[in-house]
Amino acid sequence: MTQLYITKILDNNTYNYEKFLQYIPDEKRNKIIKYKFKKDMLMSLIGEALLRYGLKRQYGIIE
Repeated sequence: MTQLYITKILDNNTYNYEKFLQYIPDEKRNKIIKYKFKKDMLMSLIGEALLRYGLKRQYGIIE
């Protein structure tokens, strides 16, 4: 079965990037923080967080 997770991305200033980044593996974190535009960084970061949330919720995968 396919699961769909959606979020609304608000203004860039409303997010605490560091809080989200601490849950992302080092390799992925380093790639995310190299984006030129904050909006791209935010979309990648939230996408990764949604993926991790879905995997944990659906399959119990923590890492």
